[in-house]
Amino acid sequence: MKKTIAQPYLGILLLFMAVTFSAETALAGCGFGARTYGRTLLAELFAMGETISTPFNSSSITSGTSGCSNSGFVNREWQETFVAETYHQLEEESSKGHGPYLTSMARILGCPESLHPTVSEVAHQNFSSLFEITTESRQRPKAFLSQMKRHIESNPHLQGQCKLI
Repeated sequence: MKKTIAQPYLGILLLFMAVTFSAETALAGCGFGARTYGRTLLAELFAMGETISTPFNSSSITSGTSGCSNSGFVNREWQETFVAETYHQLEEESSKGHGPYLTSMARILGCPESLHPTVSEVAHQNFSSLFEITTESRQRPKAFLSQMKRHIESNPHLQGQCKLI
């Protein structure tokens, strides 16, 4: 008896979820499930379950290999994590004006490869403002990233070139 009462509610919930996830602004249409089943309403129901339950899907979505776009949230989270984990290396390389961590940061910010040296140069030229001691130590990586983005956007050679800022 309880199963028959719950079944219509479950059907409505699944239909609502399918409509929500198939909206153009959602991440529907990417991932293993969407590649397997397509983009119809019924297929979205199967795709959601398949996408959620596939163990490798989360890494394929964030790495861009499953047809998913780079959402602002994923990019911002990845940028913040990268800077937090490599903050001291970025500080050292910024003092020199070059290095692999600065190059990786330029790549993560979506700057064309030809402009990676310019990003490193901007970090070097603005070293003192990027690595202010007055900022609380746990907030320094976020402050650095925020300041770096501002310096990139105000640089005439880089303005509008780095797509993930």
